[in-house]
Amino acid sequence: MKRKTARIIELSILGVLMLGFGGYYLLRYSGSTVKPSVERTIYEAKDSDSKLIDIDGKTQETRILPPEDYTRVQAEDDSLLHFMRNMELLPNGNPIVTYAGDELHSHCAAVYAMDIGAHNLQQCADSVIRVYSEYFWSQEAYDKIEFHLTNGELMRYTDWRDGNRLVAAGSFTQQLRMRGENDSYECFRAYLECVMHYAGTKSLHAESETIPLSELRAGDLLLIPGAPGHVILTVDMAENENGEKCYLFAQGYMPAQSFHIVNNNAHEEDPWFYASELEGTFMVGSYSFTQDSIRRWQTGF
Repeated sequence: MKRKTARIIELSILGVLMLGFGGYYLLRYSGSTVKPSVERTIYEAKDSDSKLIDIDGKTQETRILPPEDYTRVQAEDDSLLHFMRNMELLPNGNPIVTYAGDELHSHCAAVYAMDIGAHNLQQCADSVIRVYSEYFWSQEAYDKIEFHLTNGELMRYTDWRDGNRLVAAGSFTQQLRMRGENDSYECFRAYLECVMHYAGTKSLHAESETIPLSELRAGDLLLIPGAPGHVILTVDMAENENGEKCYLFAQGYMPAQSFHIVNNNAHEEDPWFYASELEGTFMVGSYSFTQDSIRRWQTGF
């Protein structure tokens, strides 16, 4: 009886909201499947002038070699770093493409094979959310897949899996039980599309804290909150005998497009960013970052 009463109250509130918004009532991504991405053309690998690019490599670890006198830091088999190092890459030289299938011949170090989805959703913050979530999914750590929306509401994958769906009208959001339980990968992707629509750099900023450059490691962020703002993910790191470190960074962009490893414009034959290049105010890709931009999501990985 109590559950029925609560349900009636929820529906009454939604009815008032519908009237208050002139009948505008929006239910986003209520289903359990996602529309497949536009099929893209995959080109054969192109040669590279860089000694640090092995065109036969099919993953981040095998494609991009560490600089001379540097060694990749050790990664446990169940770590995010190990997961990212083994993410599949498209053959060397393949262009970045948008969600609509348009080719962007932007120069980058490598393009991930990870699909983009069929909507203009998987942009910069969304790509980070996707990588984090795919990692947790691979580890069956489903309870760790949760993100705040820009309005502060927490969306848990486990709630979505159990049948909750998001109702939104303006800045108002409410999660209601509308489906049966579904633990399929397709349902997981539908959850991510919903999160991508309502989360962004502002919500990732609220979920993260600034860390010193000396503590930067895989999974950490370079983050400028805003509309749109920008965020870049640290996807790999290496170190020499003197303890000097270097990093690989990857990003999504607008419109939604291939997640890709950013080239270092200071030396395009070498995509690694050295710690000495990340002091003060520094550039990665087309964005300028400060030391306050170096952030760790939650407690890190």
